[in-house]
Amino acid sequence: MDEIVALLARGRSTIWTEQTDETLALATRVVGLIAESGDHELEGPALALLSQGYAMRGEEGDLDRAIEHGDRALDVWVPGTRLLELAEHYHMHGDTYYWIGRYEHSLDLSRMSKATAGLDPHSAEFVLRGAGLQGLNLAGMGRYEEALATGEAAIATARALGRPANVVTNYTTLTLREIFSLDEARDRSETVADRLGPSDFNMPWMNARADLLGAQLLLGDLNRVERDWPSTWEDVLAAKGWEHWLITGRLAAYRAELELERGRFDDSVTWARRAVESARAVHRGKYEAIALTTLGRALTAQGHAEEAVAELRSAVEVADELGSPLFRWQARAALAAALSKRSDGEDPDGPLQEAATIIREVAASLAPERAKGYLAAAPVIEVLEAAG
Repeated sequence: MDEIVALLARGRSTIWTEQTDETLALATRVVGLIAESGDHELEGPALALLSQGYAMRGEEGDLDRAIEHGDRALDVWVPGTRLLELAEHYHMHGDTYYWIGRYEHSLDLSRMSKATAGLDPHSAEFVLRGAGLQGLNLAGMGRYEEALATGEAAIATARALGRPANVVTNYTTLTLREIFSLDEARDRSETVADRLGPSDFNMPWMNARADLLGAQLLLGDLNRVERDWPSTWEDVLAAKGWEHWLITGRLAAYRAELELERGRFDDSVTWARRAVESARAVHRGKYEAIALTTLGRALTAQGHAEEAVAELRSAVEVADELGSPLFRWQARAALAAALSKRSDGEDPDGPLQEAATIIREVAASLAPERAKGYLAAAPVIEVLEAAG
């Protein structure tokens, strides 16, 4: 029993210092010791550690393993025990479900993380992280006003607890980017990236830098993106934790968009295909939809309308399965543009009108001032004007 407890404690420290191989080795050993001893009180925490190790490594098939072991951990967890570890696992398992686009289930887990953390005086970190993850999931579901309110509440809670608000602040930038509050998103990510730096746990810093690139790209600050992308890419490639697989996929999609905006269509196609492959390997539907949409737009620009339509139909399908309004209307708008270039005369108005309808639904869900800014965004105006 003492050995198992010690190994679990060591494993939690290796998780938060991004020692992937050590975490998996420790977790595998602990799970084996529990099977031999028959002491099942610590089986839940051990399986949770194993799940988290697989999620951190992120090789092909690892997220399936993380889901399997993480679900099993919750099934066998002894009620009322080890609440700090339980809050931690709810949050980290919620992360895994968020990454694969299961927003409803991730939202449930994030709420459990926050609620469970509130029962343990040492779990303030997961009160905040649980609230932050709630905001991400609400944004993924298009519930933007709820997401914004949840994010602001998490920032206020961090300040009330006397804890840094960097992580929860950066969580809010996704919502802001999706409703085109881009200056605010950029400023928040830039502030967080400047506050943080290389450490034993680099996820917040790396995410802030990637989010900053995303905001700059949407703002059309292509020179800044072109300047900062290489160093960010090199850093995530060198990372040994989640960011090695999680952020490289994002950066590949951003690079494809950058090349498209620069008019370098061949390079855009290359990077978009790379981003699609990366996303599919770890079931990241969000970045698969983004990369397929960019790929379709680049192929359209090259004059390959038939191929573009095929890729964009896939983008619409993935985006619909995901449910995120932004990617649903962007994929449809790109499909309409590709259809207009085809020689068979298929009417592009259907997907274009669907895109406009989704946009109007989002605008109607936002507070008046935010709706005004959303409807003034150039990509939104372009779709609405084309739809008539």
